Amino acid sequence: MQVTGEPKPGKGKLGKLRPIHVALILSIIAWGGTRAYASYLAVSRYEALRPNLTLTTWLGDLRAFHTRERTFPADLKSLDTVIWLPRRQHGEPPLAFGNADRSLEKGFYYYFYTIVPGNQNVCTTWAVPTGPRRAEASTTFVVITPDMYRLWRGPALSDAEIQFVPRLGLPTPAQLATLGMTEQPVQKETRPRTGMNPFSR
Repeated sequence: MQVTGEPKPGKGKLGKLRPIHVALILSIIAWGGTRAYASYLAVSRYEALRPNLTLTTWLGDLRAFHTRERTFPADLKSLDTVIWLPRRQHGEPPLAFGNADRSLEKGFYYYFYTIVPGNQNVCTTWAVPTGPRRAEASTTFVVITPDMYRLWRGPALSDAEIQFVPRLGLPTPAQLATLGMTEQPVQKETRPRTGMNPFSR
């Protein structure tokens, strides 16, 4: 016998939900999940456009080359052959060098390498941010020796200025100042530091 005042079986709040209500709730949950995942993808894509500078590894690998060969590489292809290629994963495509194997674009950075003529113990590198978020990153110019380096930093460069970098190669102090580059404190290192190939996928 049913006690007066108690809800009959199936007549509670859950029991009053019709199939259309359940479908609506599930649709709202699915919509919310889809929106959250879409937001996650958008953030991930946006972060992937951030220029990624691998200067520490770059310096370490150049010094590792110098330790092995007693000279800095003539170009980036030589550095790739001696240092990067042995680390490259099986099936990974070769790096695409430009400007007579002295330039490379990777991680939304344009790298331009020069060994100082007549001095196998000094080389330079430009690292210039590219891509849609380049204004958020800094341009770097570094003069490298086996035990120290001098480094300048400045704002991102315009397209015209980036095209001019290969012609600069070894810039004068006046040219660096024109590009807004400021020298940083001299960095000394007694032991080369190497790491994974900075340009692996």
